[in-house]
Amino acid sequence: MRRFPVLFAVALGITALLSASCGEPEDFPGSFPHASGDPAKAEWSEDYGAFVIFEDAAGRLWRQEKPLNAREPATSPRDASYLQRILLANGVEQTILPKIDALDLTPDPSVRLLHVRGPVPAGFVDELNRSGLTLLNAIPHSAYAVWGDESGVKQAMVQRRARIDTLRDWRREDKRPQTWAISQGPMDAAVFIVDHPADTATKRELQDAALKTYSPPVDMGPYTVYRVQLDADALERLLDRSDVYWAEPYGLPRPCDERQGMIMAGKNDGSVPTGPGYQAWLDGLGLDRLGEVGVDIADTGCDRGTPETVAHPDLAGRIVAILNFTGQPNGFDQDGHGTINAAIVGGVVPDVGATGTLDDAGYLYGLGIAPGVSLVCSKNMHLNMWASTQSYTKMATAVYAAGARISSNSWGFSGMGSAYDAGAQEYDGIVRDADRDPANGLQPIAMVFAAGNEGEGEIFVPEALSSLRSPGVAKNVITVGASENWRMTGAADGCDIPDAGADNARDLINFSSRGPTADDRFKPDIVAPGTHITGAASSDPAYTGGGVCNGYMPEGQTRYAWSSGTSHATPAVAGAAALVHAWRLQQADAEPSPALLKAILALHAVDMAGGNNGFDKPLEPIPSIRQGWGRMDLATIFDGAPRLVLDQSELFTASGQEHVVRWLRVARRDLPVKIALAWTDAPGATMGASYCNDLDLIVSAGAGAEYRGNFLYGGVSQPTDVADPRNNLELVILPPGKTLHVSVRVVAVNLTADGVPGDASAVDQDFALYAYNVIQGEACTADEDCADETDCTRDACVVESGDCLSLPDAALCDDGNPCSEDACRIGEGCAHEELNATPCEDGSFCTFDDICARGECVGFANTCDDEIDCTADSCDETAQACVHEPQDSRCAPGNVCDAGRGCLESPDGDGDAEQAADGDHDTTGESPLPDGDMMTDADDDPDAETAADGDRERGSGITPPADQDEGSDGCQTPPAASGLGLLLLAFGLRRRRRSDIKCVSGKAFARPTKLNLKKRPWRCAMPGACDRHVFTPHACRKLQAWHAQADHTPDKRWRGRLLQRSLGRAGS
Repeated sequence: MRRFPVLFAVALGITALLSASCGEPEDFPGSFPHASGDPAKAEWSEDYGAFVIFEDAAGRLWRQEKPLNAREPATSPRDASYLQRILLANGVEQTILPKIDALDLTPDPSVRLLHVRGPVPAGFVDELNRSGLTLLNAIPHSAYAVWGDESGVKQAMVQRRARIDTLRDWRREDKRPQTWAISQGPMDAAVFIVDHPADTATKRELQDAALKTYSPPVDMGPYTVYRVQLDADALERLLDRSDVYWAEPYGLPRPCDERQGMIMAGKNDGSVPTGPGYQAWLDGLGLDRLGEVGVDIADTGCDRGTPETVAHPDLAGRIVAILNFTGQPNGFDQDGHGTINAAIVGGVVPDVGATGTLDDAGYLYGLGIAPGVSLVCSKNMHLNMWASTQSYTKMATAVYAAGARISSNSWGFSGMGSAYDAGAQEYDGIVRDADRDPANGLQPIAMVFAAGNEGEGEIFVPEALSSLRSPGVAKNVITVGASENWRMTGAADGCDIPDAGADNARDLINFSSRGPTADDRFKPDIVAPGTHITGAASSDPAYTGGGVCNGYMPEGQTRYAWSSGTSHATPAVAGAAALVHAWRLQQADAEPSPALLKAILALHAVDMAGGNNGFDKPLEPIPSIRQGWGRMDLATIFDGAPRLVLDQSELFTASGQEHVVRWLRVARRDLPVKIALAWTDAPGATMGASYCNDLDLIVSAGAGAEYRGNFLYGGVSQPTDVADPRNNLELVILPPGKTLHVSVRVVAVNLTADGVPGDASAVDQDFALYAYNVIQGEACTADEDCADETDCTRDACVVESGDCLSLPDAALCDDGNPCSEDACRIGEGCAHEELNATPCEDGSFCTFDDICARGECVGFANTCDDEIDCTADSCDETAQACVHEPQDSRCAPGNVCDAGRGCLESPDGDGDAEQAADGDHDTTGESPLPDGDMMTDADDDPDAETAADGDRERGSGITPPADQDEGSDGCQTPPAASGLGLLLLAFGLRRRRRSDIKCVSGKAFARPTKLNLKKRPWRCAMPGACDRHVFTPHACRKLQAWHAQADHTPDKRWRGRLLQRSLGRAGS
């Protein structure tokens, strides 16, 4: 439930340091004036199989991948200098220059830090072990903390001098977060002590100094973790000892309806559930083996404490074990937190229709997400406080033995905030092996954790911090945030969540903790409805309802409680995982790995982009630090579309190995293609970034485009060569119609740790690969095998590999319109996008300065003006010529119009021959323009020049300069408008400028325009500012905003400046 906002201040420094240092791999600081990505100029190189790593003259690393098919060109080298960083908790060390000095190394056994140039090569860790060194942790990228004496270090250097570029002692300042203030008084801490033959003295000193011990010591392999309370002096003395490897703050863990189910089943219109019927939908899935799946609820206990005494009708007979890890007599639930969460996972309503089981709309209050699942309750909290006396590993061992393969955990630590700590490290190991003892075989269990209720930075913590709780920051667990439910009652619940917090399933609730982790990984993984959730209330006589928002809700009954928080989104996702587990049991007769469960749940989640992020701002698309991969959705998991599943059947044992899945065909063009890669990584380092083994997901879509995991824009994947080196969950999402053939590559970019303990390899990693809407095809043998029914592609078969290539050819889509951009889209065919502001040619003699506007080629009308007032001028498109017809009626009575000279005295009349053209030239110094504006002095408009310095009477005897238009008497015609300026003019988005003015016998006239627009532009009614211009609504709003700020009358000068500032640059 949502109760206690917590300020996570300890992780501030770690977050700031690691977030700043863990940008994209290409963001390597420093300058490399001699850097070169040319393999021919490499100073050193090594072939890893799937790629080659080389070093240039400046010492910078590059990576060149090998093409998948022989016909594909070699890829360009990409910057791999991120491999030259050591990501420590207290800062980033660069290894661009070697830092090895044997004289500076302590001769006695001690912790050392070494770094390997490039990805860790095959056999390197085995050689370290043979040198007598003990590997403590792998630290990104390609670094190790090791324990050993001087002889072991020297032996390692002799064996691998060419590959070790950094070696130094582990310093005292490396041993704790530098942001952790050690002050006087008791301090709760987790202390890491290296296990070695002479460790007794250090461990005894710690045990003697401990004021309080919170749990038994935890064996992490090469070192042991102690969770104790110490005074500051004792902690400082311990940090001086060489075998004290690390110390960090420790915080005690604490706790963090059918409507919920219908939203998660996809039975909603995007915001509102479509009606009751979740049980009927479940029954239609035919998950007959659901009862074989055990789900643990690690919480405050369940109901009356033993399976035999459970009295609540929705849980009776469903709970197979209640384990008690506290000092209480049994697993009874006094708080109600555990009971409601057990009901959310698997509550069954046996007496549907009985009084109090239905709300006013007919939804069941107590129906769980996986009714019929076997429930295990493990009590580790009491009175909303951590009360377990066992280690996390001991508890996980017990729940696995009780039959649980999924564990729901609605609690978290408050010690290290979003930083990876000892608890997250321990749970990363538990996911692979519940008892963390490979000698007993691997016992995998999927751990589902609440993200926490610390919310967005605007409310609870500084914006620089994320607000996740550990162990929710762990790599291998499924971390759950909270979206809104749809349940409004007219009042806020007991946790102050109002109806506005439960009125739209597309919205995120503001209390849901956000990511990223301190080492810049995506979290949470997924979200689920977590507001106004109903479920069983504990029937224990001591029940107080202190662990839920409302002990009984609705009022007038004692069967159901009500609560809000990520605590109640978490068991919903655990229930969904149970459904998927049962489905895989029936499909493959095998239990799915935790990695596969995570991949399936994330891949089928619904993107809530555009919804409310909880703070009245739009929610960003997936992947997101707020919604993860989206809201839990079960509908497409069980929709029957074909899919490919590889569940830890392949094993990498060295960097550079790869697994390729070829000849995949898209099953249904109306559905997207989604591919997920997930792996259970080795436990990471708490004293640095946590990620160890780096795998890449690369999807080739048949057209030469490669898509890499987690590189999405607008919720869909984009072609790129940028890879994700941090997350052990990677997705590629291709929209419907994007491709018809795909090939998938999984590449072991850098293996540094033992991802699969218990086998002979010191470094290895398996993975789960899940692809939706694809079927396994066969190798092609001829181009005809690759026909994709898209007319604009050129289809080819790569016979050597059997892969199909569909190469789009835009030339086949040419529609003859110069104002459309033609493209070929695989699976769709030709597409034509309207162009704007692009010069074009409409083929008409009677237009000029043509430009594209809304997909049509428009231009200025050629008026064929001969500057003779008595001729009727027109443009003849057929004759491709200008026509000038004399009109005697335009001359003075008795005069005639001469097509070449104007009005002349009739040969039969008296008087001197003279011009008598209508509208003799004005001498006022102002020229009227057709739109009503007056061209005066240049100061009146920053974009205009004086049209004429003053008109003159003809016959003045002044000869115009050579650069003036003949007969203009000083008025010069500037160049024609073009480009963006013409487009703005055509759309009425700027005043006519000097380049749009034509000189006619000393007068300035604006050129008329030819517009053929699909929609009539809006007119902006703003007296004095916009009344003589046509604008779009957006432009009007801009002008009105400027007008509101003006402190003077909007004259022509102000208007000209306004247009220039608000419209001229953007073209709005």
